[in-house]
Amino acid sequence: MPRLAVALVWLYQGLWCKLLGRCPGHRAIVQAVPWLAGGAGTVVLAGLGTIEVGLAVWVLSGWRPRLAALAQTLLLVGMNGGGLLWGREHIADPGAMITQNLAFLTLAWLVAGRTAERGNTDATPWSRGRLDGRSGPPQLLFGRMHEDWRIEAAAFHPGSRIFCIASSGDTALALARSGFHVTAVDVNPAQIEYARARAAGARPGPGVVDRQQAMARRLLPWLGLRTRDLREFLLLSVPGEQMAFWHRRLDNLRLRLLLRIGLHKALLRLAHDRSFVSFVPPRFDLVILSRLERTWANHPNRENPYVWRLLLGEDPPAIEAEPAGGGNPGVEFLCADAAEYLASGPPCRFDGFTLSNILDAAPPAYGERLLAAVRHAAAPGAVLVLRSFGEPRDGQAAEWAARDRSPLWGSIEVNTAEHLHTRD
Repeated sequence: MPRLAVALVWLYQGLWCKLLGRCPGHRAIVQAVPWLAGGAGTVVLAGLGTIEVGLAVWVLSGWRPRLAALAQTLLLVGMNGGGLLWGREHIADPGAMITQNLAFLTLAWLVAGRTAERGNTDATPWSRGRLDGRSGPPQLLFGRMHEDWRIEAAAFHPGSRIFCIASSGDTALALARSGFHVTAVDVNPAQIEYARARAAGARPGPGVVDRQQAMARRLLPWLGLRTRDLREFLLLSVPGEQMAFWHRRLDNLRLRLLLRIGLHKALLRLAHDRSFVSFVPPRFDLVILSRLERTWANHPNRENPYVWRLLLGEDPPAIEAEPAGGGNPGVEFLCADAAEYLASGPPCRFDGFTLSNILDAAPPAYGERLLAAVRHAAAPGAVLVLRSFGEPRDGQAAEWAARDRSPLWGSIEVNTAEHLHTRD
C-alpha cells in the first residue's frame, strides 16, 4: 500500500496536473522560467508530466527501488529549486511546499528500503504463495499444471518411488495412476489443500495464473484469433498442416504487438515478483512464439490438452482421459519446504524427483541446498526432472523441452540426481 501511495502521487502530478492541464499553476511556474514562455513551456510541461507518469510505473514495478527513490529526489529538488528561483510568485506557500515534499521524499525512501529488503530475503514466490510480491496470505496459484507428466513417466523406472512438487496435483496424480509411488510436497498450504481435494475427486478450479490466462484469452478475438478459428486449428493433427494454418490464419501483427507489450519485463514486474521476472529470458515475446511453433511442429494439436487449455480454456473433446483424481490415487500430500523435507528424512528413499520449476526465482543458496537434499534422499541411479522458463543450457535440455506437449518450457533437465547442478 505505501508503494501504491507514492505511485499515485506521481500519477496525479504527472497525468492530471501536467498532461491533462488541470492545475494551471504548474504551467505558470514552468513558463516563468527564462526561454520557456509560450509553446516551449507547454512542451516542457508535457515532458515533465510524462516523466512523472513513468516514475509512477517504476515505483509500482519495484525494480531497483533505491535508484527509483534517487530519481524521485533529483526530480523534486530540480523542480522545486526551479520553481522557487523563477516562479515563486505562483507558489502560494513555499514553506508548506518544501515541508510536504520533504515528507513525501521520506516516504519514498522508506518504501524503497522496505522493497529492497524484501527482495534480499530468501523468500520466493513459491514460499510466500504469491506471485505479485505483495504481503498477504498464501494464494492458490495454479488450478492446473502446464507440465506434461509423460516426460516423467518416460524418465522414471516403472513403479519407482517418486518425490514430486505438488502444485495443483496434476503430475502427482497422473504418475500415481500410472503405477508410481508418489510423495507430493508443496510449501504453499493453499496448493496442498487444493491438491488433496483434487485427489478426493474435486473438479479443477482456477488459481491466480489460471485467471490471468482466462483474462488474456478474452483479448484473443480482438487480435484476430476468433474462437472458431482456434478450434479449427486445435482439431488438426498433422504438424505440417498446423504450422501452415498458424502462419496463414493466426500469427499476425496484432498478436505479436500484444505479446511484445504484455511480456515486456517492465510490465511483468507490475504483477509479478521481481525475483520471478528475473528468470524470464530477454524478448520473452519472441521466445514464447518460438516455443509455440516448436509445439505445433512436434505434437498433434487434437490430442494435446495443454494447448487446448492454454488457447480455449477447455480440454480436447475426444482423447483418452488423462490420469487424474478420484478414488484412491495413493499420493501422500505434505505441506513442507522441499529442501527441508528431503534433508530431514532418511537417505536413499526416492528413485526419482520431479521439481517443476522450483529453482526459477529461487536464490542460488537455496538451489544448492535443495540439490544437496536431493542427493541425500536419492537412491543409487535416481533420476531428477527439472523444468525452467529460462533458456536451455545444452542440447539435451532443449530436446526434452521439445518433447513436452506444453509450449511454456524453455528447458527440461533430465539427469541422475548426482549430476544435476543449479542453473547459472
